Amino acid sequence: LGYAVSQLFFGPVGDRFGKLRVIAWGCGGCLLATLACAFAPGLGTLVGARVLAGVTSAALIPLAMAWIGDSVPYEHRQPVLARFSIGQILGVALGQLLGGLSADHFGRQIPFLLIAALFAFYLVLSMQAGSSAQNPEKAAKSYLPYAPKIVTEEDLQALVRYHTHDHHPIGATLKNELKLYADDLKTVSVIKQSTDTTKFADKI
Repeated sequence: LGYAVSQLFFGPVGDRFGKLRVIAWGCGGCLLATLACAFAPGLGTLVGARVLAGVTSAALIPLAMAWIGDSVPYEHRQPVLARFSIGQILGVALGQLLGGLSADHFGRQIPFLLIAALFAFYLVLSMQAGSSAQNPEKAAKSYLPYAPKIVTEEDLQALVRYHTHDHHPIGATLKNELKLYADDLKTVSVIKQSTDTTKFADKI
């Protein structure tokens, strides 16, 4: 329940503060929640910690998929999303098996501690990815060995610069950008042609 409801919250937050940044926050929250599960003194505390884990994990998969959509060119997007989805399926299937076996043989805390270690690892990775915009040349050079052969270092630099997520307009600037977005959506018939985009932006 916490996972399902919280997705409605993290989508706008990811758009506002940057998807990678919010994914990093989610990894940190999952780390703390999982440690709380590991050291929960009773069933009530464990249930509460699991709900918290569900809430914080809602920031991960949906925003990761949205980030892929933002970052990967359309012609390469489907294979990337397919691999991402396979990873999710394998994680769910193997996680239940390995979690049950490790709990039976080593105690109930061990699965939570192992998951917490993974969250700590991915927290560091997501923070590094989020900070890469501060040095696009260095970031592009680091990512180049893992990129498809058709992708150049200049392509990666441009991608990093584009996804800085440091642009957070407010007030009149935000309303003006919303109006421009709405004007564009009108041209492709997503918004009715009769819509007053200025009033639309003010209402939002």
